[in-house]
Amino acid sequence: MKPVDILLSKVDFRCTKCGAKQGACNCWEKVTLKCPTCGKEKKTHRDKTDPPGTVLIRAQCPDCTGEIHPVEFFNAKGRRLLVSPQKTKP
Repeated sequence: MKPVDILLSKVDFRCTKCGAKQGACNCWEKVTLKCPTCGKEKKTHRDKTDPPGTVLIRAQCPDCTGEIHPVEFFNAKGRRLLVSPQKTKP
């Protein structure tokens, strides 16, 4: 084992957002944003207001106009997640 590997194996890595030990939080997990109108997709970091288990957010992109679609959240199994009104307040 290289000296740098030995050194890094002894470091206590922590999340820079919440301070949890490495791998113990989901602060850096990404979700997919998908526009229901044009189908464009973008990966982005999870927001603290996203319901737990969210992997897909269907929201209209700024390029699409016309019919407005509500923002919807989905889990890994494709089930729609309900949003608690208290969690959406900043």
